[in-house]
Amino acid sequence: MQENESEFTIALLGEARVGKSALTIQFLQQHFISSYVPTIEDEYRTECQLKTGNVCVKIIDTAGQEEYSLSSRTSFLEMNYYYNLIESCDLLYLPLTIIGNKTDLKESRKIDYKEAKNLARKWNADYIETSAQTLPSVEKAFYELLYKIEKKSMLLDSKTGDNNLNKCSLM
Repeated sequence: MQENESEFTIALLGEARVGKSALTIQFLQQHFISSYVPTIEDEYRTECQLKTGNVCVKIIDTAGQEEYSLSSRTSFLEMNYYYNLIESCDLLYLPLTIIGNKTDLKESRKIDYKEAKNLARKWNADYIETSAQTLPSVEKAFYELLYKIEKKSMLLDSKTGDNNLNKCSLM
């Protein structure tokens, strides 16, 4: 990371087997991993070009338990626990994006788009559906969140005068 380059952090939260690692690898390496290897916690870094220039992006792929898959109602319902945890830690100021992964498994879908979109609206979050198998939908999810972080950081920078603040978001 260059001295004047911002660092944005994205934490991927979700239940085991919902595709957090697959989304991360698809975004960073442009390929789909189909085998499941449980994650304890992995951290990745990449550089992304945004509107204000290059930023260093740190992606934290957490142990399975905090995101949701369109094919798992349990994982959708469990998001309430994590939202409450985020709220109790006073972190609701962070940009939040809910990703409904596994759109490729249409026959296994358990969560209606409207239901998920309504939850995102209630939480003041964005909602995006993806398949970790397709790069365009994954890139769209990550970049939309990065643009939200960038916008939020520009507001913070203008208020504090400090453009060296590290920025974080939840996905």
